[in-house]
Amino acid sequence: MKHYLLFLIMALVPMVSNAQDLLNDGLDGIHYRCYEGSSYEGVENDAYVVFVDKDLTGTVVIPETVTKEGVVYTVTIIDENSFQNSQISAIVLSDGVRRISEDAFSECPNLTAVYIGKNIEYIDEDAFSGCDALRDFTILAAPPKVSRYDPIDSELRAKITIHAPMEVLGLYWSDDPFWGTFKAYDDVVNIPTTISTIKQQSLDGSKSYDLRGRQLTQSHKGIIIRNGRKYIK
Repeated sequence: MKHYLLFLIMALVPMVSNAQDLLNDGLDGIHYRCYEGSSYEGVENDAYVVFVDKDLTGTVVIPETVTKEGVVYTVTIIDENSFQNSQISAIVLSDGVRRISEDAFSECPNLTAVYIGKNIEYIDEDAFSGCDALRDFTILAAPPKVSRYDPIDSELRAKITIHAPMEVLGLYWSDDPFWGTFKAYDDVVNIPTTISTIKQQSLDGSKSYDLRGRQLTQSHKGIIIRNGRKYIK
């Protein structure tokens, strides 16, 4: 009987694996694993960021959705170690992302700015540990839950400014042992409450703002705000 059960289990393993193990080839240097179904409300199918190309640099944007074999998957999870030791300088996580997993961005020496959408729910242990250049942390949601083991160590938090919409900003500078211990707190000015419409266009002729809501008077590389929408230049 035991041998029969073992045989049955081994026979089922490939079936379960094939149902979930759909790897999306690298898009802009980012690799996703796609899953049918989701435990998140309003999401039909999940995609996890599982790793990125080692030569990825500059500002990296995680889209809200990716498509695999005609099926649309919402990018909900930044998986463990997926960006570890990456050379990127800024990361933009669109509104689909619900969780940043353990060590997801650890030891990224050039990472200076993080931009997180409105649906983030959880940030796991050491998610940004060792990111010694990190100084700006923009988040559009109310404070998400964090691991009891800090996603960002206390010495680094003391150097980082949090930017959040005015309606939730007060929740960040509270007595919370994690969120209440950052260097400073600024309201997000002139930035809409979604980051799902990022586009790449010419930006001549209109007022533009950086992620802190300050009007730009000269050319600026990276993520900027123009006419209430976000662009990458």
